[in-house]
Amino acid sequence: MATTPAMVLEAGGARPEDLVRLSIYIVGDAAIGPAFGVWMAFWGDRGPPPVVTGIRVLGLANPDFLIEIGGQAAIV
Repeated sequence: MATTPAMVLEAGGARPEDLVRLSIYIVGDAAIGPAFGVWMAFWGDRGPPPVVTGIRVLGLANPDFLIEIGGQAAIV
């Protein structure tokens, strides 16, 4: 079974609306559009999204990966 962003947030006691920052790491010249599109589809119509930063990198921990998405949530 695949792990979804919602599952990860829930495991930490958070909801998508608790996200305050999102980082998208893109290897080399891989297109950022697909990663951002997946993010926006996940976010949907929840209102203003958190800060989103796109970062180009030489590589990721797994050489087969082209894009990594990480987020930070604030739970009050």
